Amino acid sequence: MKKLLAAIALAVLVLAGLGTAWAEGEAMKAAPTPEMMMKPQTICPIMHRPIAKDMSAVYQGKRVYFCCPVCKAEFEKNPEPYMTAMAKEGVMLEEASGGMTQTTCPVLDRPINKMDYTDYQGKRIYFCCPDCKKMFEADPVKYMEKVKQAGMALEDAPAPAMMK
Repeated sequence: MKKLLAAIALAVLVLAGLGTAWAEGEAMKAAPTPEMMMKPQTICPIMHRPIAKDMSAVYQGKRVYFCCPVCKAEFEKNPEPYMTAMAKEGVMLEEASGGMTQTTCPVLDRPINKMDYTDYQGKRIYFCCPDCKKMFEADPVKYMEKVKQAGMALEDAPAPAMMK
């Protein structure tokens, strides 16, 4: 009889311990951290199709990928609703560190001509034509913001030559 009572007592203790461990495990599952809920971007925020890694834009320091140029253009018209939707869905966007080498004119978005450039705040900015250089020089803050939003990595301007 003593053995039977001891066995029952042992069984109760074991089951109580398992129940506590199960409850703690369920509590951990019920309260995921925000980081646990985040997922990398794999879907275009416009058409909800798979992204192309060579089709992106930079917005507020984050790189956003798209499935096609049409979606990129649509995003650039009004990015906030798409950014809000991705945040609600738990999409984690890449940091846009480094950026892409400048290939387009910050004024007209045309391919650059390396013969047309200006140096501004230690960076070399290229343009498609001399007229764009003049427009940039008339309002550099406006166009530097455009460069920043596009995530362009600008070359460092060469150090000024020392006069002898």
